[in-house]
Amino acid sequence: FFVRENDGTYIMYKFDKKKPSVIIENVRCYGKPVSGILPICRKDSCIEIINVKGKRLFKLDKIEGQEVISCAPYLVHGYLKVNSCDSQILCDGIKNYSIIDKTGKVILKPRYEDITILSKNLFFVTISKDGNTKHMFIDKKGNKNSDIKEMDYIESISENYFAAVRDDRHYIFDMEGKEILKCPSRVLKIKQIKGKRFLTTRSEER
Repeated sequence: FFVRENDGTYIMYKFDKKKPSVIIENVRCYGKPVSGILPICRKDSCIEIINVKGKRLFKLDKIEGQEVISCAPYLVHGYLKVNSCDSQILCDGIKNYSIIDKTGKVILKPRYEDITILSKNLFFVTISKDGNTKHMFIDKKGNKNSDIKEMDYIESISENYFAAVRDDRHYIFDMEGKEILKCPSRVLKIKQIKGKRFLTTRSEER
C-alpha cells in the first residue's frame, strides 16, 4: 500500500503482522499492481516498472529512441500502453502510442494515435496518414486483421467480449474477433458486458 507524505510524494509499504515495512520512498506517482507488476515514477526520475517487492525490472525512459512521456497505470493481458515522442520536438499533446510487454520488449512500435488492448493478440488502433484517420484491428505483429469489419470505436470491454460501433450500429465480438451479435438498431449504447449479459440503453423510437 502507498501512503502520501507531507511533501506530496508517496511511500510504498508492505503489510506485516507486527509493523508495516518500507519498500520504496520518494514515489511521485504509481499505478495499479497487476500480476505483481506496476509502473511507478520516483521523484526526479523516469518511469520504472517494478514488482510488488520493490525490485526494479526495467526503466521506461525510451522506446525505439523516443522519450517516454507517460504510460498506462496498469498492465492489460501482460501489456503496457506507452506514449512517447522525439526529444527534439515539443511533446505536449503528442499521441504516439506503442505497446510493450512485462519484460520491456516492444510489441507494437510507436506510431498509433490510440491503442486498445483487447487480448494477447488483438488490438484496436487509430492511425493517421496523409491527413486520413483510420481505425483497424491488428495483431501483435502489426498486421491488419481482415476478418473483422472496420469499426468506428470500441465501446465496452469485458474478460471475454467487447462491444464496437460502426455507423451507429453496435456489435459484440469475442476476444478472437469473432462476431457474436449484431445488435438491433434501437440499441443506443452498450454500457456494460458481464458474463454473457449485455447492459444496454435503448430507444423506443427505433
